Amino acid sequence: MNFVTRELAALFVVAVAVVCASGPVFAKKPEAPPNSCRLDSAQGAIQHVVYVQFDNVHLRRDNPNVPSDLEQMPNLYKFLRDNGTLLNKHYTVLISHTAGGITSSLTGLYPDRMGITVSNSYDYYNPATGKATNTSGFKYWTAPVAGGIDNLPNMVNGDSGMPKNTPAPWVTYTSAGCDVGNVSAANTVLENNNAVITPATALTVLAAAGAASITVANATGYAAGQTIQVGAEFATVQSVAAPVINLATPLGQAHPVGSQVIRVDPTGDMTTIFGKGSAEWHEGKASQLAASGTAARALAQTDFVGIAIHCSKDSSSICNSQYGLANAKTDSLPDEPGGYSGFRALFGAKYVNPAINGGAMSVNDINGTPITDPFNQPGFPGFDSMPAATTLGYIAQMLEADIPIVYAYISDVHDNHAGFGAYGPGEDGYVTALKSYDDAFGKFFARLAADGIDMSNTLFVFTADENDHFAGQMAQNCDGVTTRCKYNTLPGIAPPGGKPQHGIFDVTNNGAIPFAAPAWPPTVSGMPASNGPFVGEMGYNIKWAGLMGSTINGAGYDISFDSAPSFYIDNQPQAVDASGNVVLNPTLRAFEKAAVNLMAFDPYLDPTKLIPVARYLVDGPTLKALHMINADRLRTMPFTMFAQPDFFFQAFSPCPGASQGCLSDNFAWIHGDYANDIGQTWLGMVGPGVQRGGIDDTTWTDHTDIVPTVNWLIGLTPDYQPDGRVIMQILIPSVAKGGNGASFQQLGDVYKQLNAPYGDFAHSLIVASTNGIKADDATYLSMERQIQGLTSQRDGLIQQMKDVLDGSANGHREQLIQQGLSLLGAARALAGI
Repeated sequence: MNFVTRELAALFVVAVAVVCASGPVFAKKPEAPPNSCRLDSAQGAIQHVVYVQFDNVHLRRDNPNVPSDLEQMPNLYKFLRDNGTLLNKHYTVLISHTAGGITSSLTGLYPDRMGITVSNSYDYYNPATGKATNTSGFKYWTAPVAGGIDNLPNMVNGDSGMPKNTPAPWVTYTSAGCDVGNVSAANTVLENNNAVITPATALTVLAAAGAASITVANATGYAAGQTIQVGAEFATVQSVAAPVINLATPLGQAHPVGSQVIRVDPTGDMTTIFGKGSAEWHEGKASQLAASGTAARALAQTDFVGIAIHCSKDSSSICNSQYGLANAKTDSLPDEPGGYSGFRALFGAKYVNPAINGGAMSVNDINGTPITDPFNQPGFPGFDSMPAATTLGYIAQMLEADIPIVYAYISDVHDNHAGFGAYGPGEDGYVTALKSYDDAFGKFFARLAADGIDMSNTLFVFTADENDHFAGQMAQNCDGVTTRCKYNTLPGIAPPGGKPQHGIFDVTNNGAIPFAAPAWPPTVSGMPASNGPFVGEMGYNIKWAGLMGSTINGAGYDISFDSAPSFYIDNQPQAVDASGNVVLNPTLRAFEKAAVNLMAFDPYLDPTKLIPVARYLVDGPTLKALHMINADRLRTMPFTMFAQPDFFFQAFSPCPGASQGCLSDNFAWIHGDYANDIGQTWLGMVGPGVQRGGIDDTTWTDHTDIVPTVNWLIGLTPDYQPDGRVIMQILIPSVAKGGNGASFQQLGDVYKQLNAPYGDFAHSLIVASTNGIKADDATYLSMERQIQGLTSQRDGLIQQMKDVLDGSANGHREQLIQQGLSLLGAARALAGI
């Protein structure tokens, strides 16, 4: 299946005819900027930027009879459609998940240049063992991957020739005198409240002042180079001979038997931002050690995670205000290309709330209700608890506090955030949630308008991090409006001593055949009759003996749990060696052949027979073309499998009692995979300089195009070159400044098809890679080398195109277009499509 729309083929042959709608007429005269923020917009009108990124909110209908998510939010939908341009052909990066989607949108960089190449978590290798370990992609911007093993930044960039921290998106604004509010926007805020690595241990022998070693109850996990806390004193581990821990320097104090000994978490956000031993760090530690399910356990997250303001150095900055001055911390970006010193930030609701709300510790949502955690403590309620009313309340409060730039995240509406399980299209809880979102946007726009903040002086940007594939049977005879849709809700199976898991049952019949009967839905003993169609992903244990097993040819492995699992084989075998040459690695080939032959049941396609799991397989050369290899070599996966979108793979049984797999209606929406209904999302922009273009079903864009377009409109330039291009098609002629010419737009269109992970070039190489991996070794080597050669040509050409598109160089557009079309044709020929 080719995901590139074939009407784009015309762009590869003839120039695009551009019809520019007239721009909006603004009756309201822009007011003077509230502070020193120096936005240099073409019309001189933009004083604020409001950027909102949804988690899985759809413009297109999942059920043709049920209005889409945006259609059920008319206050937002009509605002975007009637006052600006709503782009329907807007694509994500690979892999299409929240962390990668948001960070690519914030930076304008593909994952190879911003770091999150596999998300929302990824594996990294330990060179000492050759094995891979999983970690979260959600970490604060400057946090490392894993202290002691991989000390490179989680957000890593190799533009300088060395792995360094990815340029931060707020620098463009703060350097221009603008404060930037961040509400749950990935990695621009603290993502965790980790200060220490639990569990703690204790001294079993008195440690005298001057002691060079300590004896503890349990030394498991302690290793040379770690920082530990003994009582209230910090020390560095020199070596471990359990139960004795030898220290690099003698203790300065005496510590009695029973004194706590605990490891400092070098990657924890409390350590990264506030530093070990600070008051904030100690609060984070106390929360980590508090009893689960208590207010104390939640407090540090409530106080410090999820909310931040990155400040300019101007005297009018909120960091210099009455309630901000004492709590502002150094905003450290040591690798920023243009340098970044003297800047500060407010991290966490504990410090942000009083600064934006006149000293009050609580901020209200858009409905006037105080925003609290589940224990009624004022502050951040959690990333999964950021519905429209909460996020929009924070945005409005920040704007009213003269924070001119706000970037924010809104939680999805597919999941039952108040309970357990996922909704299907048109289901009552889903429709009710969308109505609450729509009401929130109605109040939000009215409140901003009353504040004098509207489309006459504000650039509004709305998008979604990813789309979702609905794994399930589609409900019939309902529209979700006059008639709600109904879906199956089965009683759960309780694991030993655990909470019942709603809607989970084994469909493997003890691993022998998929179902007890060849009909769907299956006959399951003791289950009541369904009150609707079945929904839910097919969760599979990939290490089950009937699938791939725990080893292949004696080699172990791990995967990123996903419908598009990346395989991390022990000792990191690769298709490309350290010198950049394609090689035939027997271990890698054994795994790839096993993946090619992997079979499983998908009840939504055919409940009676096994089908191939892998739709596409890609390794080194194609991973590079897809921007899925970053500057951290320890993170380079041997290969990735893009599976049938209904499948989700992990390394252990997803359900109690199910050896192979099971269906779970807790996860009915699948993302990450390479499929058009996952990769194609939307982008809406409204404000000075943006056309009233309605819904644009033609212009092909992706997440990296947002930053260049916003920067063009506000007249600022980042300290790095983004991967995207300015979306000239949505700008009024006076703002496009000639960039809406046919040859310029065609160059941009060809550039996207060459460079974007969901573009035509990438699709051709994905198909070619899959063909090569399935073939004999000689064909495989030939295909890999041709893919590598085409990618090398592509990389050289797109840099020339990028320089012309952003105005940093002159070039013959027609010549570059023809070179691009030729390369696209060569890639298609290699793939045989």
